[in-house]
Amino acid sequence: MRKPFRSCLDEIVKRLGAGWDSIEHRHKGLLDREFLKSGFHITAYPEIVKGAAVSLLRQLHGE
Repeated sequence: MRKPFRSCLDEIVKRLGAGWDSIEHRHKGLLDREFLKSGFHITAYPEIVKGAAVSLLRQLHGE
């Protein structure tokens, strides 16, 4: 599951970067656009992020 998780996050980061100006979300202020441009890599993901990613992967892969 590690590869799909990383590639899923990579895709999310690309979409966030591309649509940054039009995105409205209550947690947007927690992200830094420059950080997205440099590549999204953190070593410890918050539980809410892990849960959202797993949920998205299950939807995408029908699990």
